[in-house]
Amino acid sequence: MPRASRCRSFNFYPDEFLNDQNVVVMNSEEVGVYVKLIMAAWQQDIPGVLPAQDEALMRLARASLEEWHRCKAAVARCFDTSDGRWVQKRLRREYEAQSQRFERIRGVRRGAVRQRKWRPVGGIESNGQSNDQSNVNPPSLLHSFTPSSPLPTLPLKTNIRSSAARTVRVRKEEHPAFPAWYAAYPRRASRGAARRAYSVAVQKATPEELLAGAARYAKWLASTGTPLDKTKHPATWLNQECWLDEYNAGDRTGSVFEMYSVGGS
Repeated sequence: MPRASRCRSFNFYPDEFLNDQNVVVMNSEEVGVYVKLIMAAWQQDIPGVLPAQDEALMRLARASLEEWHRCKAAVARCFDTSDGRWVQKRLRREYEAQSQRFERIRGVRRGAVRQRKWRPVGGIESNGQSNDQSNVNPPSLLHSFTPSSPLPTLPLKTNIRSSAARTVRVRKEEHPAFPAWYAAYPRRASRGAARRAYSVAVQKATPEELLAGAARYAKWLASTGTPLDKTKHPATWLNQECWLDEYNAGDRTGSVFEMYSVGGS
């Protein structure tokens, strides 16, 4: 693995390091030299391998000649020096394991890129060549497609509706008798809620009964002088089935008036 593409770190286990039989017998000076050589060995072209020359090892450990002579014997026990090099076996194993992990990751990434690049779309590979090995003609939308020609324009679905389309849809949901009832009701507010409430109410009563109830309610409001802000919303009136209420002209008592009077709850 080239140094530029190599991971800049490696796994280090303090408990294993401190309990290693070679490290246990080292003094602080020898441990410092050993740690610096480990760091230097990881950065070599062959990770975990150091040259055997004393001058090179001194420079990598940043030690003086006297320090190196004092520490060399203890530090050398942590390396394999049989082939004329200083090889740190544990560091080599870590490098090999890390290389295998990187190769697996790169293989997965290459497979994903290859799959995206060569995935057939509508009988045409992403490089512009047909993936159809038979003599069957490709789909009619793509039979004249070449790499130099523009992609065929396909109709796109959209959720955007014009105001006219929304109006038509709303009108289709309205009960035929709702406009007349809404026009006769004494307060016009929240038409959408009123329309939905009317669709439910018309299953409980006839349109004529609802219209007559709204007329009685309007007459009662006029006779009692109830202000507009105390008048029930159309949807509220329908949801509460107020077409069944008794409205007596001039009667300012009862649940209907008390609910919407200033002193009511």
